[in-house]
Amino acid sequence: MLVSLGSPSSRCLVTEAAPPAPEEAPPAPKTPLWVWVVIGIGAVLVIVTLVLIFKTRRV
Repeated sequence: MLVSLGSPSSRCLVTEAAPPAPEEAPPAPKTPLWVWVVIGIGAVLVIVTLVLIFKTRRV
């Protein structure tokens, strides 16, 4: 941006620097293996529980 101050014979130009470029966000950390193992064990336990409930259900 240019701004002219004063009379045309004595000009003082003021310039502003462009804003800095936005920084890139750091990549998200990877999920550790043990978290996936816990999720897998939990899913297996839920499936086994549901199978046992339906097999032993009384009509």
